Amino acid sequence: MNIYKLLSLLGLFTMLILNACGSTSKSINYSEIKTTIGQIDTLTLGEFEAEKVVRYSIQNARICIAAQDYIESMEVRHERFKYMADHAKEDDIRYDVIKNGFRVIDSVLKSVKEQMGSKDTIDVYYQVFEEVGLGVLIRISELIENSQCAVYDENGIRQYKIIRKYESFYVAPLFGWGGRRYYLMSKDKYFFEVTDRES
Repeated sequence: MNIYKLLSLLGLFTMLILNACGSTSKSINYSEIKTTIGQIDTLTLGEFEAEKVVRYSIQNARICIAAQDYIESMEVRHERFKYMADHAKEDDIRYDVIKNGFRVIDSVLKSVKEQMGSKDTIDVYYQVFEEVGLGVLIRISELIENSQCAVYDENGIRQYKIIRKYESFYVAPLFGWGGRRYYLMSKDKYFFEVTDRES
């Protein structure tokens, strides 16, 4: 779920509570959300080499990661989701996300392992995870900031420079967000964001 959907749901919930309590405060106009851009950095990616690569497609970018690093990261998620799926109760509000999330993680992990035997580049798409309510399950920010990946645009052109912006929203007390957003040099839309704080 992206930040705008989350803000919309939180705003709707807040308005329902205020209306139920008879509040006369004005409703929130989302076009008036204050966006603040703080520090802006240009990150330079070095050379990246790996015998086997997972090409992770997200938004307008393709992130290439060493396949073994991807597998190790996903095995941790797999173990956690397996435990949660084994212990989830049907009346749990997260039941569907947990069960479907485990099914997708299990399927993708098996597929990547199988394809490693015959392919040098294995494609994984973020939309597969998003459809079942999961976010990005790998630490793209760390990979970029430590120059442990290669980034390409949607046309397959290698991007050696990534823009990192520290951004924040403030709507009302206990209703804000702050984090880092990563942009390709030629794009106005970020391809990945990390939440550093929210209320």
